[in-house]
Amino acid sequence: MNKRKLYILVFSISVIGLAVVQYQYLKIGLNLAKVQFNQKVSNAGEDIRTALYKENQLTFLVGKALTRDDSYFRLSIDSVQDASRFFLNDLLT
Repeated sequence: MNKRKLYILVFSISVIGLAVVQYQYLKIGLNLAKVQFNQKVSNAGEDIRTALYKENQLTFLVGKALTRDDSYFRLSIDSVQDASRFFLNDLLT
């Protein structure tokens, strides 16, 4: 009976130790994923900023859609916004 209690105690301590180690690995992995995600979002934002920096048809269209200026178009502002969204999605992909 005494050996059985000893084995149960050793097993319990092992399971608790394993849980602590797994928790530490989980915490490290989540922090690493958070850093990588923030870095990728920053890089994507920089790529988009550089792509939209030059004045071209896309930036003109997106700018007019954001300011709701339809003086250059014979279409409704909704159509201009839809077109700019499609062009921007194409740029992002």
